[in-house]
Amino acid sequence: MKKINLFAVMLMVAAALTSCGANKQVAQNGYYQGQNQNSQSVRPTETKVDVDECIILADADSEKPRAVGIGRSFNEKESLNRARREARLELARMIKTAADEAVKGFSKTSDIDLRTTTEALERASFSQFMSEEVDNSKTIKTSKYVLSDGTIQYYVCIESKSSVNAIAKKMSQAISQDEMLRQQFEAQEFEKEVKEEFNAYKAKRQKEREQ
Repeated sequence: MKKINLFAVMLMVAAALTSCGANKQVAQNGYYQGQNQNSQSVRPTETKVDVDECIILADADSEKPRAVGIGRSFNEKESLNRARREARLELARMIKTAADEAVKGFSKTSDIDLRTTTEALERASFSQFMSEEVDNSKTIKTSKYVLSDGTIQYYVCIESKSSVNAIAKKMSQAISQDEMLRQQFEAQEFEKEVKEEFNAYKAKRQKEREQ
């Protein structure tokens, strides 16, 4: 009787061990499946971010210089005015930077001091020309957004009155009006330098916006 009981106990233990091993295998499989599911669930999702059309227009190839400004305020009129002011300031910076860098390049290839060149440009009313170019710019696109905090945000894209080629020509004409500078001045080379500086400024601004 004892032998039978002992044999029955051994069978029960063996069955329990087999069942435990099976359960452990199922548990392990479930664990790894859970791991795979978790790793799949945390994959990053893509969210499309639309770029405002004013920025697209400002960055697009164009014969005329373009600039974009952004204004934000609870007052709609003030928001629009801020965007317009920023766009005009950006256009002025673009023209001035192109002029300054081109003048530096011109001064390096001549025996004339940079300060003398700048003074000649001032005598030729170059500053007035830049102001007129900005004042006569036109708005080509305006975008309006109402933000979650109730503020209104405007994007404004403006375009210069003259083309890059025309602006470069006016700059070289301004320098040529000075008798001393005219003797060492190469108009075509200077105009080429101006165009390159416009492109360099535009590329720099595009890179900054992408960051």
